[in-house]
Amino acid sequence: MEEFEYAKKFDLTHVFIKFIDSDHVEAFMKKGELHFEKFSNFNEMTDFESGDPNEGSVALALKKAKATIKLPSGKQSKIFRDVNIEDVNMQYANDVLKNYGLTSMFYVNQLDGFDVEPINETNYPYDNTEGFEAVGKINNKVLDKFSSFLSVEHNKSKVPVLIFPNNIIKRFQEKNIPILRDKVEYYDIHDASFFEKIRSDDIIKTLFVKTDNYAHQKEYRFVLPEVIPNCGKNVYLGNMEDIAIRLDKENLENYRAYYKNEKHPTRN
Repeated sequence: MEEFEYAKKFDLTHVFIKFIDSDHVEAFMKKGELHFEKFSNFNEMTDFESGDPNEGSVALALKKAKATIKLPSGKQSKIFRDVNIEDVNMQYANDVLKNYGLTSMFYVNQLDGFDVEPINETNYPYDNTEGFEAVGKINNKVLDKFSSFLSVEHNKSKVPVLIFPNNIIKRFQEKNIPILRDKVEYYDIHDASFFEKIRSDDIIKTLFVKTDNYAHQKEYRFVLPEVIPNCGKNVYLGNMEDIAIRLDKENLENYRAYYKNEKHPTRN
């Protein structure tokens, strides 16, 4: 079992888990190097985890159907002809926004991802739990999501890093790096009402939606609101060792979070 002790208190009701290339994880921990990729670049990827032909847009899939076109003629409409509509995907997006930068993390919290149980002598009789009321662990459903992500060839060498949300958000503010951020909303690609809802809303919302076949990712994303190069862009948040923990991907099921009955810090 992995144990960590810190002088500071952290809000463990929710955490980010980011998988970082092994060649770059040291730069993240020491310098806060965080890579942003263009939304449009994900349209070109073909794997089932990172690649998404609809990334940066809201999409609507139309099933094969027959439509009757009518033209107005006086007081009555005149049937012009029947048209066969093949299966087709419609997208609503903005070409400039699709050149903004994106970096993503898994979002794990006590409502979705952590299994939390009270500590007592019967169910958790360990000496090192003295003074704590509850213990949490990443549940099997989330561990399966991680395994699916790591099964993709170019993800196999990635290293999981636990990041405390409030602290990294504050770090962006301290470094005066403008950022858009939110949890991803997942939707049914056949839901015309959702498509129209996003079309009538702020177009920025297209950067925070994905079809529900990606819902297992439980993604939280940070968006750099500027056009970035095709090769992406790095930002630097400073040393992260006090607000992030490098984990062992072979031992994720053994990590534990211990909770005291205290008021949690205010969430941003």
